[in-house]
Amino acid sequence: MEIRIKPAGMQELSGIYLPVKKTKAAIIMVHGLGEHIGRYEKGAAFFNENKYSFIGLDLPGHGKSPGKRGHISSFSLYDNMIDAMVAYLRETEGDIPLILYGQSLGGSIALHYLVTNNNMHRGIITSPWLKLSYKPPKIKVLLASIVRHVLPSLLQSSGLNPQDISSDPRVVNEYISDPLAHSLISVNLFFSATRNAEILLNCRDGLHIPVLLMHGDSDRIASVKGSEALAENNPMTELKIWKGGFHELHSEVFREEVMTYILKWLDKKA
Repeated sequence: MEIRIKPAGMQELSGIYLPVKKTKAAIIMVHGLGEHIGRYEKGAAFFNENKYSFIGLDLPGHGKSPGKRGHISSFSLYDNMIDAMVAYLRETEGDIPLILYGQSLGGSIALHYLVTNNNMHRGIITSPWLKLSYKPPKIKVLLASIVRHVLPSLLQSSGLNPQDISSDPRVVNEYISDPLAHSLISVNLFFSATRNAEILLNCRDGLHIPVLLMHGDSDRIASVKGSEALAENNPMTELKIWKGGFHELHSEVFREEVMTYILKWLDKKA
């Protein structure tokens, strides 16, 4: 069902909440840049079928949530968003285990939360924004670094090529035709996400719960090297690299295998 939640310091955000009776745990989903939580409805149904509740919100400036497209005034607001989902679950389902699942930008947001908070039981991180697979033009970065102090909400193209999200042409075509998807990022979000990635890559033993970290070795958006570096510094992570995998492993041609792997890992850790 569709829900609206108002995190601290933010407007109401739009999202979905799909509970199940006698749930094993709740999946808290954080999506990536330019997309929205509606793209995870099939994944939510899969988790429901296997006795996991599911909740996720459209990030500010994404999907059906208000805000300037692709902009966040402060990276810490993402923590407030996750806190609000935790509070919602506690109110509706009580003291159940919580699993934070983040994809791409959502992966780095989730990692930041896991390092700075202790209310999650496990984490699932896929294709996190730690190192980009490409280098933005230097002049573009230089101009953005100057402008962000004057006009932090200035928008630029994210440079994301829809062909890079999945090797499945149907997924790519659906993304291109999705009216809620966009290709924008503000200078403040870009620098905040970049700074967060630097902090995470220099973080040693910062993860204190089991975390499944997965990445495709053919990801042309977020580099698999970032995930490898994070896993090397944090022994609580289990790194799984998928041969031939593009950026969205849950949307790949072998997505059933990916989701089954996640489920087995969750049941094993439970």
